[in-house]
Amino acid sequence: MQKYVPKRIRRSTLTTMTPRQRRATASPAQGGAGNAELAGSIGREVRHLRRALDLTATQLASISGISNGMISKIEAGTASASLETLAAIAQALKVPIARLFSGHGQRSDLSIVYAGRGVMVQRQGRRKGQSYELLGHLLSGETFVEPYLVTIEQDAELDASFQHTGTEFLHILNGKMEYRYGTKNIILAPGDSIMFEGTTIHGPIRIVESPIRFIIVIVNLRL
Repeated sequence: MQKYVPKRIRRSTLTTMTPRQRRATASPAQGGAGNAELAGSIGREVRHLRRALDLTATQLASISGISNGMISKIEAGTASASLETLAAIAQALKVPIARLFSGHGQRSDLSIVYAGRGVMVQRQGRRKGQSYELLGHLLSGETFVEPYLVTIEQDAELDASFQHTGTEFLHILNGKMEYRYGTKNIILAPGDSIMFEGTTIHGPIRIVESPIRFIIVIVNLRL
């Protein structure tokens, strides 16, 4: 008998899931510690990925077509979402659906991302000619850490109006740029580093030598 596949999910999406993951989302949770643990793990991962994209819960709801209330319940771990719902959320977050299960049963203090295999994300405020590659994440600990490899091309549309919570560290690998932090303009070259509070307006304002590649690490307390 042919398996039922929800209309909004491509078969290629389903093949990224293990049989255990498919069973876990085949029907609403019937209660129990195992289901609660799974729902909590999925909720933490959805919240992590949403924040990595600088999206609010309302924005994620709009992009995915899932109600804002349901998004909030999933992130809080109080709702067991259907496979169709999780597929829509994963598509909105630009990750395979299996990524939402990455923390279930394997909480670890180690994250390994091999060269070129980081998750490419669309950060809010990102402009043409810029790319952000998420280099890892941890599901344990009291801090929420976002390490990115950022590339800015010569024809990039620059944006110096970034603001976010937490502390940011930036280290230049290649290229040279003028960077704004509040009322200060700073020339940054390979080997230079800066660290600052993200709540102050900041961002690149001029490309001096391209392409520019740099590492940024944003640290927040895990809520």
